[in-house]
Amino acid sequence: MQDAPIVHRPALAARELVLLFHGVGAGAEDLRPLGEALGRRFPGAWVVSVRSPDPSYFGAGWQWFSGRVIAIAGRFAQPPRIASAQTALRSSRSTGDCSSLPRSVDHPRPAAER
Repeated sequence: MQDAPIVHRPALAARELVLLFHGVGAGAEDLRPLGEALGRRFPGAWVVSVRSPDPSYFGAGWQWFSGRVIAIAGRFAQPPRIASAQTALRSSRSTGDCSSLPRSVDHPRPAAER
C-alpha cells in the first residue's frame, strides 16, 4: 500500500485522528476537500486519507473489497473476506501497522490487468 496523503497535520501534539476511506472507483485524493474542511474544523487532529491497496475492477480508481462479491452474496451478507479484513484492521489499530492487512484475492483481476 502506498503512503496515505496527510491532508491536515496539527501544529501542536495531535488530540485526534481522522481517517478517511474512499468508495469503489475513487482514491485517497478524492477526499482531500473533505479532509481540508475537517482539518479547519478540528485543528488539533491529524486527517489522513487512506487509499485501498486494490485497483478497482471498474478500470479506474481503487476498491477495498470486490463489489461483485457483495452482489453475488447478497447486499446484506458479509463475505468471509470482509470479516477477515475487519479483524485485521481492528488488530492493526493498536500498532498503527497496516502492512499485514489482507489484499483482495477473491475477485476477478481489474480490467486494467486483463
